[in-house]
Amino acid sequence: MKREVWKYAIENKLMKKCFMIPAGAKLLHAGVQGKSTCLWFEVDIETKIFCKRSFEVVMTGEHVEHGDYVGTVIYTPYVYHIYETTQGDH
Repeated sequence: MKREVWKYAIENKLMKKCFMIPAGAKLLHAGVQGKSTCLWFEVDIETKIFCKRSFEVVMTGEHVEHGDYVGTVIYTPYVYHIYETTQGDH
């Protein structure tokens, strides 16, 4: 298995985002780079199978409908909480 770290950016004006990510990718970190909220994944670059993974950004004080908590990103003056809302295996 050959591994690399790939970055996926969520534009800060979007609250929901889907990505096609190599199957089995491991989420490493959620953070800010430049003006974007980003997710970094460790991926197997030899895999030929990609899965759709969905994420939702919730601001402090907003209702969380469902999903697994990924991380919190501080983008002054805002604080975003990221949840993975993918259904099934990924």
